[in-house]
Amino acid sequence: MGPSKKLPLIVYYHGGGFIFLITASSINHDFCSKMAANLTAAVVSVDYRLAPMHRLPAAYDDAVEALTTMRAGGNISYHAGLRASAAVDEFAPLKIRGLILHHPFFGGVQRTASELSCVT
Repeated sequence: MGPSKKLPLIVYYHGGGFIFLITASSINHDFCSKMAANLTAAVVSVDYRLAPMHRLPAAYDDAVEALTTMRAGGNISYHAGLRASAAVDEFAPLKIRGLILHHPFFGGVQRTASELSCVT
């Protein structure tokens, strides 16, 4: 690959239910290291503020801010991608080609029938 070729950028937002784990947690660090070693892509792992100290949408705001800072890309990926795709001109030259939801979590204001059936 020549020096002028641009690499795809993989932006990884770790799981942890918005309350635990950070980018330096071995499970996240090892996963991103393996991606970087096996893919022809740059991998960026983003930390975000955690609950209960910082309630949602703080994590979503941090996720979008990371994309803004990178302008040079679960649930957080979805919200960051959704917000970024609505403001595509603000993120140029960044082009989002897709989202991979590794550990997705989508919660609503009210529990669904399926969620209620799991309550013990």
